[in-house]
Amino acid sequence: MGVTQDQAADWVAFLDGVRIEQKGPDVVLHALVPQALMSALAEKARAAAAALPAGTREPPAASGPRTVPKPGRAPSPDFSP
Repeated sequence: MGVTQDQAADWVAFLDGVRIEQKGPDVVLHALVPQALMSALAEKARAAAAALPAGTREPPAASGPRTVPKPGRAPSPDFSP
């Protein structure tokens, strides 16, 4: 797959930290992100943002109010236009 052993080890460490619990219709996902993986993701995000043309670095404005789901619950889909 074109990854180094260190990269593969980071991926395995991430997957080892994922826990899924289901109680009835509720599904709870817990995941620990190793520091090395978080740093690598942050660096890729910074590089991608730096590569954007000038004036396109701001995130798009939200179209309406956002709600924060209760911890442990998946948000309900929003089908509004």
